[in-house]
Amino acid sequence: MIGYYAGCVAKSIENYLIKKGVTARLRSYVEFNNSQDTKIIRFPNMFLDSGAYSAFTRGINIDIAECAEFIKLYKPQVAASLDVIGDAEATKVNHKKLEALGVETIPTIHFGADKKTIKYWMDGYKHIAVGGLVPHAAKKKSLAVF
Repeated sequence: MIGYYAGCVAKSIENYLIKKGVTARLRSYVEFNNSQDTKIIRFPNMFLDSGAYSAFTRGINIDIAECAEFIKLYKPQVAASLDVIGDAEATKVNHKKLEALGVETIPTIHFGADKKTIKYWMDGYKHIAVGGLVPHAAKKKSLAVF
C-alpha cells in the first residue's frame, strides 16, 4: 500500500519530507499550474489531483488540453481526472476528453453520488477516487452509509 502525503506545499516542507524519506506525495494540478516551481515532481510516487475543488472555490477555469499536456510532460504515477463539483455528467465528459487526449486518469465520484453513477465508473475502471468528503468528515454515520 502507498500512503500519499498531502498538505503544505512550501518548498521547505517538501525538502524536509524528502530528507525524512517520504516517497509518496499528493499535489494539485491547480497548485502546480499557478506556481513557478521548476522541480514539480520531486517524489518517486506522485499522485496528481486535478484541483477541481480549489479551482471551484477560487473561480479558476482549468483548461482540459493544458491539463492533459501537463500530465504528459511530468508523468505522475497517478493522476485524478478533472471532476466537476456537483455535476456527474460534466465529470464524465471531462474524463472522456482526457482519454481522447491520450491521458490515463482515475475518475472521481463525489460523496452522495447515485448508484447509477457509481456503477458506471466501477464497471469500466479498475480504480475510482472519491471526493467531497471533507464536509462530512465528522459525520461518521453518513460516511458509513455511502
